[in-house]
Amino acid sequence: MIADIKQEILIASRVLYAPNGITNVQEGFSGHVSHRLPEGDKYIVTGHTHVVGRSTLDVGYDDLVSVDMKTGKRLEGTMPLLGENVIHTGVYRARPDVNCVIHVHPFWCTVLSLVDNQILGLPVFFTGKSQVESEEDGDALGRALGESYALLIPGHGVVVAADTIEQALVSTVYLEEQSKKLYHASVLGEIP
Repeated sequence: MIADIKQEILIASRVLYAPNGITNVQEGFSGHVSHRLPEGDKYIVTGHTHVVGRSTLDVGYDDLVSVDMKTGKRLEGTMPLLGENVIHTGVYRARPDVNCVIHVHPFWCTVLSLVDNQILGLPVFFTGKSQVESEEDGDALGRALGESYALLIPGHGVVVAADTIEQALVSTVYLEEQSKKLYHASVLGEIP
């Protein structure tokens, strides 16, 4: 089962950052996917591959780390933890029903988050900082998500939460596609 979870994380990472993929980040150097483990108090997440000069497209089994939700500390794996690991920890702590978290920086979602935070009808989390890196901010983000499936971080990206990696991936793609349509529609006039 854990091998299947790891494989799904790797596939989702590659789908999100494939050329012309959902995120529109050609370098593939940002974003992360996690999955809660069956024990419920740990999860697996992509490690900080950027510090070793590798892209999210290149992520492999050795780049995955398991994390203790109570402490936020790495339990297994050699890759350093991301500073934004607290996003995943905060969501899992606040939402026992969530088994997968994706944080990415899709172009159209990020654009809309800058101009009208309510256009997508999602909760918004704003810290005044460029990244979410403190445990307090991660927990506050988890609370701000509420019962929603996604949350905007203005100028920074989105957090998507779901029961499965497949659901989170589909929701992320859907959210970016809807954002693109809403942007183009807004050029024509006010959106009701």
